[in-house]
Amino acid sequence: AVGDIRSRCLRLSDESTEEALAVKKLLGHRLDAYDATLAKAEWYSIVEGEHPLWSDISEPYKHTIRAFLTHFNSLILQNSGKQRFRFQNGSVGNFFFAGARMFFGSLEAAIFLYARVSRIPDNSKVLPAISTNNHLTLAAEQMDGTMIFGQSSISHPMDPAAYTVVTKKGGAADVPM
Repeated sequence: AVGDIRSRCLRLSDESTEEALAVKKLLGHRLDAYDATLAKAEWYSIVEGEHPLWSDISEPYKHTIRAFLTHFNSLILQNSGKQRFRFQNGSVGNFFFAGARMFFGSLEAAIFLYARVSRIPDNSKVLPAISTNNHLTLAAEQMDGTMIFGQSSISHPMDPAAYTVVTKKGGAADVPM
Protein backbone atom coordinates (compact mmCIF):
# COMPACT_ATOMS: atom_id res chain seq x y z
CA ALA A 1 0.00 0.00 0.00
CA VAL A 2 1.02 3.62 -0.51
CA GLY A 3 1.38 4.16 3.23
CA ASP A 4 3.81 1.28 3.62
CA ILE A 5 6.01 2.54 0.79
CA ARG A 6 5.83 6.11 2.09
CA SER A 7 6.76 4.93 5.57
CA ARG A 8 9.86 3.11 4.31
CA CYS A 9 10.86 6.07 2.12
CA LEU A 10 10.45 8.43 5.06
CA ARG A 11 12.88 6.35 7.12
CA LEU A 12 15.47 6.69 4.33
CA SER A 13 14.96 10.46 3.90
CA ASP A 14 17.88 12.84 4.27
CA GLU A 15 18.26 14.70 7.57
CA SER A 16 21.51 16.55 6.88
CA THR A 17 20.08 20.06 6.42
CA GLU A 18 17.36 22.19 7.97
CA GLU A 19 15.37 22.02 4.74
CA ALA A 20 15.72 18.23 4.48
CA LEU A 21 14.43 17.91 8.04
CA ALA A 22 11.53 20.25 7.23
CA VAL A 23 10.56 18.19 4.15
CA LYS A 24 10.76 15.00 6.21
CA LYS A 25 8.62 16.58 8.93
CA LEU A 26 6.02 17.73 6.36
CA LEU A 27 5.83 14.37 4.60
CA GLY A 28 5.68 12.57 7.94
CA HIS A 29 2.95 14.82 9.32
CA ARG A 30 -0.50 13.47 10.18
CA LEU A 31 -3.61 15.60 10.34
CA ASP A 32 -5.65 15.77 13.54
CA ALA A 33 -6.96 12.31 14.41
CA TYR A 34 -10.04 13.28 16.40
CA ASP A 35 -11.59 16.46 15.03
CA ALA A 36 -12.77 16.22 11.41
CA THR A 37 -13.21 19.99 11.06
CA LEU A 38 -9.73 20.70 12.41
CA ALA A 39 -8.16 18.02 10.18
CA LYS A 40 -9.84 19.45 7.06
CA ALA A 41 -8.83 23.03 7.96
CA GLU A 42 -5.25 21.92 8.53
CA TRP A 43 -5.24 20.10 5.17
CA TYR A 44 -6.38 23.25 3.35
CA SER A 45 -3.74 25.28 5.18
CA ILE A 46 -1.09 22.85 3.92
CA VAL A 47 -2.43 22.74 0.35
CA GLU A 48 -2.61 26.54 0.24
CA GLY A 49 0.99 26.79 1.45
CA GLU A 50 0.13 28.69 4.62
CA HIS A 51 0.81 26.05 7.26
CA PRO A 52 3.86 26.58 9.55
CA LEU A 53 5.32 23.27 8.29
CA TRP A 54 6.34 25.13 5.10
CA SER A 55 8.48 27.69 6.93
CA ASP A 56 11.88 26.01 6.33
CA ILE A 57 11.12 24.66 2.85
CA SER A 58 12.43 26.61 -0.16
CA GLU A 59 10.07 27.82 -2.87
CA PRO A 60 11.17 25.23 -5.51
CA TYR A 61 10.53 22.34 -3.11
CA LYS A 62 7.34 23.94 -1.85
CA HIS A 63 5.95 24.36 -5.37
CA THR A 64 6.89 20.81 -6.34
CA ILE A 65 5.31 19.22 -3.27
CA ARG A 66 2.24 21.47 -3.39
CA ALA A 67 1.63 20.58 -7.05
CA PHE A 68 1.05 16.94 -6.15
CA LEU A 69 -0.89 17.76 -2.98
CA THR A 70 -3.10 20.02 -5.09
CA HIS A 71 -3.54 17.24 -7.65
CA PHE A 72 -4.58 14.86 -4.88
CA ASN A 73 -6.98 17.50 -3.54
CA SER A 74 -8.55 17.90 -7.00
CA LEU A 75 -9.14 14.12 -7.09
CA ILE A 76 -10.88 14.36 -3.73
CA LEU A 77 -13.11 17.15 -5.06
CA GLN A 78 -13.93 15.17 -8.22
CA ASN A 79 -15.24 12.33 -6.06
CA SER A 80 -16.94 14.49 -3.42
CA GLY A 81 -20.40 13.81 -4.84
CA LYS A 82 -19.92 10.07 -4.41
CA GLN A 83 -18.29 9.87 -1.02
CA ARG A 84 -16.99 12.23 1.65
CA PHE A 85 -13.25 12.13 2.17
CA ARG A 86 -12.05 11.61 5.76
CA PHE A 87 -9.06 13.84 6.47
CA GLN A 88 -8.75 12.68 10.09
CA ASN A 89 -5.33 11.20 10.86
CA GLY A 90 -4.44 11.54 7.17
CA SER A 91 -0.76 11.46 6.26
CA VAL A 92 0.51 14.39 4.17
CA GLY A 93 3.17 12.07 2.73
CA ASN A 94 0.53 9.52 1.72
CA PHE A 95 -1.48 12.28 0.04
CA PHE A 96 1.64 13.51 -1.80
CA PHE A 97 2.54 9.99 -2.85
CA ALA A 98 -1.01 9.19 -4.01
CA GLY A 99 -1.19 12.47 -5.94
CA ALA A 100 2.08 11.66 -7.71
CA ARG A 101 0.99 8.09 -8.46
CA MET A 102 -2.31 9.26 -9.93
CA PHE A 103 -0.65 12.06 -11.91
CA PHE A 104 2.01 9.82 -13.47
CA GLY A 105 -0.15 6.70 -13.60
CA SER A 106 2.90 4.86 -12.31
CA LEU A 107 3.91 3.58 -8.90
CA GLU A 108 7.56 3.54 -9.95
CA ALA A 109 7.44 7.20 -11.06
CA ALA A 110 5.81 8.19 -7.77
CA ILE A 111 8.55 6.37 -5.83
CA PHE A 112 11.20 8.11 -7.96
CA LEU A 113 9.66 11.54 -7.28
CA TYR A 114 9.28 10.87 -3.56
CA ALA A 115 12.89 9.68 -3.40
CA ARG A 116 14.12 12.88 -5.06
CA VAL A 117 11.94 15.25 -3.04
CA SER A 118 12.85 13.59 0.26
CA ARG A 119 16.48 13.26 -0.83
CA ILE A 120 16.81 9.55 -0.31
CA PRO A 121 20.49 8.71 -0.89
CA ASP A 122 21.23 7.67 -4.50
CA ASN A 123 22.71 4.37 -3.33
CA SER A 124 19.36 3.38 -1.76
CA LYS A 125 16.78 1.54 -3.83
CA VAL A 126 13.05 1.49 -3.17
CA LEU A 127 11.44 -1.22 -5.27
CA PRO A 128 7.72 -1.99 -5.28
CA ALA A 129 6.63 -5.60 -4.96
CA ILE A 130 3.83 -7.13 -6.99
CA SER A 131 0.50 -8.04 -5.43
CA THR A 132 0.02 -11.72 -4.83
CA ASN A 133 -2.04 -14.15 -2.78
CA ASN A 134 1.16 -15.90 -1.73
CA HIS A 135 2.89 -15.23 1.56
CA LEU A 136 5.45 -12.43 1.27
CA THR A 137 8.26 -11.41 3.56
CA LEU A 138 9.62 -7.89 3.16
CA ALA A 139 13.40 -7.63 3.05
CA ALA A 140 15.97 -4.85 2.86
CA GLU A 141 19.53 -5.22 1.66
CA GLN A 142 22.09 -3.08 3.48
CA MET A 143 25.20 -1.66 1.84
CA ASP A 144 27.36 -4.42 3.34
CA GLY A 145 25.17 -7.07 1.70
CA THR A 146 23.34 -8.02 4.88
CA MET A 147 19.63 -8.67 4.42
CA ILE A 148 17.08 -7.74 7.08
CA PHE A 149 13.76 -9.59 6.96
CA GLY A 150 10.37 -8.44 8.20
CA GLN A 151 8.59 -5.09 8.11
CA SER A 152 9.06 -4.46 11.81
CA SER A 153 12.80 -5.14 11.69
CA ILE A 154 13.19 -2.82 8.70
CA SER A 155 11.00 -0.04 10.12
CA HIS A 156 12.21 -0.22 13.69
CA PRO A 157 15.82 -1.42 13.67
CA MET A 158 17.20 -2.85 16.85
CA ASP A 159 20.17 -4.96 17.82
CA PRO A 160 21.38 -6.73 14.61
CA ALA A 161 21.67 -9.99 16.53
CA ALA A 162 17.90 -9.89 17.13
CA TYR A 163 16.85 -10.33 13.50
CA THR A 164 17.53 -12.92 10.85
CA VAL A 165 20.08 -12.04 8.20
CA VAL A 166 21.46 -13.50 4.99
CA THR A 167 24.83 -12.36 3.76
CA LYS A 168 26.11 -12.40 0.19
CA LYS A 169 29.31 -14.11 1.21
CA GLY A 170 27.91 -16.60 3.68
CA GLY A 171 25.08 -19.06 3.74
CA ALA A 172 21.47 -18.26 4.46
CA ALA A 173 20.08 -18.13 7.93
CA ASP A 174 16.49 -19.20 8.50
CA VAL A 175 14.10 -16.68 6.98
CA PRO A 176 11.20 -15.88 9.32
CA MET A 177 7.75 -16.63 7.89
